[in-house]
Amino acid sequence: DEAILYHFGRFDLAHNFSPWFFIFRNVADDGSRRVMGLAAFLPQVLCIFYFGAVKRSSLPYKLFMITLSFVTLNKVVTAQYFAWYLVLLPLVYPELRVSGALKTAIGLWVAAQVNWLFWAYLYEFEKMEAVLPLVFLSSVAFLLSNMLVILSTDKCYKKFSYLGKVKLTEKLLLEDAKEYLRKVEERFKEKP
Repeated sequence: DEAILYHFGRFDLAHNFSPWFFIFRNVADDGSRRVMGLAAFLPQVLCIFYFGAVKRSSLPYKLFMITLSFVTLNKVVTAQYFAWYLVLLPLVYPELRVSGALKTAIGLWVAAQVNWLFWAYLYEFEKMEAVLPLVFLSSVAFLLSNMLVILSTDKCYKKFSYLGKVKLTEKLLLEDAKEYLRKVEERFKEKP
């Protein structure tokens, strides 16, 4: 229960990048928290299904987008979680046509992080309890900026067609096989 199943019922009352901390903190009933915690997995499952099974793309792109969306929509998001998808970025970057919209989305992502860190610093280190709702609003802004990065990245993805590559490979192999058979046939014709 402590390894995998623990995360299904987990709720974290400490502030983090996810807006769920504030929601869980304001719901007193543990049963309600657990139900909401399970419901929080639905958007993650939908993204996993879309990027993993529905979206036609390369394996690195699938892994990157699944991880990015899973971290973005998680009930607990801390800075080290960013490394989970950023390590996959070098594999995906050649498949992206970086647009102005994606650059803007990344800029907003950085700004949302800085904004969150400012309010979280005041709350945690300066002990200013009154800013907790602003930490929550910053978490919502951060979530929205992540969603914008996901959507912008998906629009910048170069359409990748395995089927086209397979057909091209089949065609080349078929042409090679025909050429080989033609040469064999010519050799048999040459022999008396």
